Amino acid sequence: MSYERKFVRSFLLGFLLGGVLVYAGLHFYRFHCGFPGHAKRLSPDKTKILNKLNRELKLDAGQQDRVDKILAAHLPKIKELREAMRPQLKAARELMQAEISGTLFPEQKEKFSRIVAEFEKKKREQEER
Repeated sequence: MSYERKFVRSFLLGFLLGGVLVYAGLHFYRFHCGFPGHAKRLSPDKTKILNKLNRELKLDAGQQDRVDKILAAHLPKIKELREAMRPQLKAARELMQAEISGTLFPEQKEKFSRIVAEFEKKKREQEER
């Protein structure tokens, strides 16, 4: 297999894996928090989730009370799991970037490093909001 084909395959595989990670993360936050956005802004908020469920499902007072208690019981664990996964996601992203970088020519590596740095900068800015 030619070098170009290996490069294209590696790049596409990395791109797809990154896309899968992003999709999984967004799906998780939308499901558990009721709306899209960045993880920093989406810490499990019992009130927001309860309000969304009430709006969508028209919960009666008894249901609201029971759902509130369920959320209070489970959201701390969800937050703990999210924080525990953060280092694993970072390691997976860094491995993917290193593998992509390993397939690049020197001039491409420089540009790729700038692309990664821009991505990291945008990510930090979003976390600060």
